[in-house]
Amino acid sequence: MIRPELLFRSVVASIILTSSAGAEVIINEVLANEPGSQTTLEWIELYNHSSNPAPLGEYRLTVDGTPYDLPGSDTLAAEEYYIVCRRLYSGGSSAAFESHWGDDSGVWGDTQSEDSLARPCEISFSLINSGGSVELSRGGLAVSLFAWTEAGLDGYSWERTNPVQSAVVQSVAIDGSTPGRVNSLTPVGTDLALETVRVSCENGSTIIAFTIANRGTNPVSGSEVNLIYTGSPTGPPMYPLGDTLGTLSVKALEPSESAEVVGQFTFNGMYCLFTAVLPADDRPENNSLIFVGVGQQFPPLVLSELMANPDDQLNTEWLELRNRSDEAINVEEWSFGDALQTHPLSPGTRFIEPGEYVVVTESAVDFILFYSGFAQQVWAPINWPTFNNDGDAVRLIDQFGIEVDRFEYTFTHDNNFTWARGEEVGNEHLWGRSEDAYGTPGGFNNVVFADGASEITVTIDNVYLSPDGDGIDDWTTIDIITPMASDYSVKVYDRQGRVVKTFFDNEVFPPRTIVWDGKSDAGRRLPIGIYILLVEAGGIDSEKVPIVIAR
Repeated sequence: MIRPELLFRSVVASIILTSSAGAEVIINEVLANEPGSQTTLEWIELYNHSSNPAPLGEYRLTVDGTPYDLPGSDTLAAEEYYIVCRRLYSGGSSAAFESHWGDDSGVWGDTQSEDSLARPCEISFSLINSGGSVELSRGGLAVSLFAWTEAGLDGYSWERTNPVQSAVVQSVAIDGSTPGRVNSLTPVGTDLALETVRVSCENGSTIIAFTIANRGTNPVSGSEVNLIYTGSPTGPPMYPLGDTLGTLSVKALEPSESAEVVGQFTFNGMYCLFTAVLPADDRPENNSLIFVGVGQQFPPLVLSELMANPDDQLNTEWLELRNRSDEAINVEEWSFGDALQTHPLSPGTRFIEPGEYVVVTESAVDFILFYSGFAQQVWAPINWPTFNNDGDAVRLIDQFGIEVDRFEYTFTHDNNFTWARGEEVGNEHLWGRSEDAYGTPGGFNNVVFADGASEITVTIDNVYLSPDGDGIDDWTTIDIITPMASDYSVKVYDRQGRVVKTFFDNEVFPPRTIVWDGKSDAGRRLPIGIYILLVEAGGIDSEKVPIVIAR
């Protein structure tokens, strides 16, 4: 399975015993938690860590108390691996060791990779994911015990870090296990490892960040990672297969040291399949990593509008998506969520057509009852995250695990206004308050944008008014910059605190510039004196500025 972001961990099992000092053969690795829903892929790896051949007929394997004899005709050479598997060849729809870790030909040893490992032995044992033990004995004496007390990651084996040590840990191999090979955390001389990759998009550019670790015992003076184009996971290739589309330098790393290597690229298309490759070293299996990157046409879908603070009349949160691409997008494996967790967007196949708006809501019934006549797609996912009114994040994740879009807010609008994304050229990355109460689900967004200010700023070109009709200082211009709020008020008060002029009150779409001629709401010239201009932004901020009316 291709993953755009791989994060591996090491978990130490809590019940561990090791081989006796004189044992030639040990239990070295166990796969108990099979990948996916498979039930026939369990296996146990034996390893001869001595310099002498070991006849396997002298050994007995005990799985959770049930003994099994090993083939008397097989001999394990020095430093050789041996696999005891639950099923060697697949039968019908059931997977088996040779079909999963071999070439699925039904014959073991017909390829170079299979021939490098002794023919596995098939024994009908059963392992328990959540905890179990496997014992190897010789002459009635236990020589190796391997135990685990948790399931660990799906499809990942438990392994020893060293044949003569007791530590049993979760494998960190790229494909989950290392049957017939050196264990993923067993130290070797030179071993640079591609551990994780993180893909994101920023203004049409692709940001790729790798975590690269030196797992070997030797320092590495410096290296590089190459991005090899491997194809397109969703359409025709955009480049010749095998082309190197980027190279990133890796700094010198001491043993156990890791570094993040980040590059910014521009690729064609929407999605690109890459193989990241480090130079060959003593453990080649962790030198490459297949992942999905993104191109200039990404993202295909964007978050368009959010109703996070509905009243009792609407009674349901909703989120609008828009397909900005020129192709239909199947969101079956997509997810969405808040800052803490994500949920499946759709339980099955569901397409969003080019240019289409789709509403995802907490309650489709409540949404349709309120927005009567709504004729576009609206559906309610099985789980809804419930967006916080005092600040949250909205996230959209594609089928490859890449974060397609994110919108973060620190407050919600009162009076049933939504957060909405701008759709005019130049405003596509800006969010503001909907111009209309209850927003514009299923259609083009009408948006009121803030000035990007965190507080109110008032600029008056002349704070001394003399509105006597002589053409000098008869009026003044007031410029107001405000943060985003649900409503705005601008009024003038006299020294007794009485409102003498109201420019607007609880206005949701205020003008930025006001021209005042010094007259009251009744149209009369105000008396000489000092007045206070009060600007309020919906509980977010307020500002007072004195204005003097002279003779």
